[in-house]
Amino acid sequence: MSVAPELARRRRDANASPDDARVPVLELENVTKTYPTEPPVTALAGVSFSVARGELVAIVGPSGSGKSTLLHLIGTLDRPTSGVVHVTGLDVAELSDRELAALRATRIGFVFQQFFLAEHETALENVCLLYTSRCV
Repeated sequence: MSVAPELARRRRDANASPDDARVPVLELENVTKTYPTEPPVTALAGVSFSVARGELVAIVGPSGSGKSTLLHLIGTLDRPTSGVVHVTGLDVAELSDRELAALRATRIGFVFQQFFLAEHETALENVCLLYTSRCV
């Protein structure tokens, strides 16, 4: 079974493609993330927002405010304790690990701040290495 058709079938708006402007590329609804430490730590509490296609968004805040936790949830690297995360109209909680991997491979791009960088290359050269075999 190919994963891509299955992802298309699960899209919230069955009449919309992932590139349709009617479908937010990202939508969080009352998302909470609590880590089961002793005592439990709530990193995010009731976060809701959406990002439209072509919109640029920055996540800013002081250390410990939940930025990294939010990015992990947006990138489908972690799951929320409660609430819903939609990426291109798909409820990520309904996707299998294989489907999540396909979603990340086709719809989500990561540029890591500290990891996977070529130490002696510039930032531009590191980005070029991600997408091509040479920089133009």
